[in-house]
Amino acid sequence: MGKKKKTVIIGRDSQLNLLDRTMGNLCLVGDKGIGKTRILKEFISKKKNAVYVDFEKISLSPEDFCIEFIGSLCYGMFGGNLGDYLELGYLEKIKDKLGKGKEVVEKVKNELEKISPDQRLLVELAFKFPEIIGEKIGGKVVVCMDEFWRILDLNNFSKIDDVISLFKSSSSAHSYINYFLAGSAVELMKGIAKRLEIKVEEVGAFDKRDVKELCMGINEKDVDLIYKLSAGIPYAASVLVEKYDGDVRDSFIKEILDEKGVLYNYFNDHLNESLGRARGKSLLWVILKKLSRKEMKLNEVARSVYRSSAVTKNLLSRLVAVDLIVKEGNVYSFKNKLLRYFVEKICYGDINENPEEEI
Repeated sequence: MGKKKKTVIIGRDSQLNLLDRTMGNLCLVGDKGIGKTRILKEFISKKKNAVYVDFEKISLSPEDFCIEFIGSLCYGMFGGNLGDYLELGYLEKIKDKLGKGKEVVEKVKNELEKISPDQRLLVELAFKFPEIIGEKIGGKVVVCMDEFWRILDLNNFSKIDDVISLFKSSSSAHSYINYFLAGSAVELMKGIAKRLEIKVEEVGAFDKRDVKELCMGINEKDVDLIYKLSAGIPYAASVLVEKYDGDVRDSFIKEILDEKGVLYNYFNDHLNESLGRARGKSLLWVILKKLSRKEMKLNEVARSVYRSSAVTKNLLSRLVAVDLIVKEGNVYSFKNKLLRYFVEKICYGDINENPEEEI
């Protein structure tokens, strides 16, 4: 019988304290499953004027983005049912509660009635809306935007060639707003934060003490094994705790290598998402397979994939840019130990009865 996951947040006091202390803007980065969303939601749960916008769920066409971004802010401030706020008609019903936001809703409505709405204007109106809400309540509003890097999809529309510049110019004069951004596209988010001149805080893996706290009621030997097999990744550790039945190794192998396993789907989605952001998926996958067997220098990778060093270096740089591999000195290797194990085993098999020896 599996253990229930604790409802309190574990191992993130430093990040929560940082959010509490931060007077300006901040960007949290870290691999998927590391706990950024939990940190934001825990912070929001203790703050009266903090709202959450999930960029994995919000529509990223200018017209729908405008409505849904404004609606998400209103939902965060006024409560109720999120689905109601994602419709322009509902925003019109509550516009008298919005102060100067009433004028924004009117402008959005008028623009959307045109045959060819000004998409750039709609996005600008959305970005300016948080300040209006802050002014209305007469205090700071913290807007937490998860997986913020996905906003770059708005660059696919002709009138919006650089949405980050648009966001920066629209939000630079804000007095009532703080932005806390988060994203699992680490290198991409660091670049965005640099352009926005926002401080970056990296969220790392759990240490053994954190995992032990997660494993309430589990014996010390198995706690140690869960820590090793999860590589300290909070999501992976939580899955192993939830699935705990006395045989950690067997549970781990099933979850990460069986197509129905939670960890299998987690890492498979992670791979597909990351490779989707890169170019040349076929060759990139070949390189990942090779690196899953051993870390290599540039010339070794080039020989293994039958390409020149120049071509291979370019391919490796793409994998670094999407957070799949890292370069330390002159050696390339997987950034995530569990992802390396996953790729190696689904490609080559050879499952060790003691998988912790390979992680």
